[in-house]
Amino acid sequence: MRATIKRLKNCRKGISTVIVAMLSLVLVTIIVGNVFLWNFQMNQFDVERLREDVKITGVFTTTEGVVVTLTNNSPYTAHIVALWVVGEDNHTRYAVNAYISPGEEAQVEQNNVFLPEDPLIIKIVTERGNIAVYACS
Repeated sequence: MRATIKRLKNCRKGISTVIVAMLSLVLVTIIVGNVFLWNFQMNQFDVERLREDVKITGVFTTTEGVVVTLTNNSPYTAHIVALWVVGEDNHTRYAVNAYISPGEEAQVEQNNVFLPEDPLIIKIVTERGNIAVYACS
């Protein structure tokens, strides 16, 4: 028994190979775990984007600008990030920062927005990339 232990202590040829193999397995496990986690997060983002349902129910002009009435029919809070006014001759983007809770109807007021007289389209863009469209004639 002592001879076997003495022989194992003196023979160190395969130890570095075993250590490299173990470290490689740990590294591969970490990389594969991160890929699965990233894939799960992207799938969750896609599900939320597909279930988000924001509708424009009305557009009103005021002396200062425009008021857009929105309804959030989704189970997630919607973050409105942009308002587009698209006319026959031009289109303009306005930055908006409004949050609408699930099931809530809210009015987003944007100052210094003047709607042209010709037929136009109002678009609202959410943070998840969904677009609600309202055609005015």
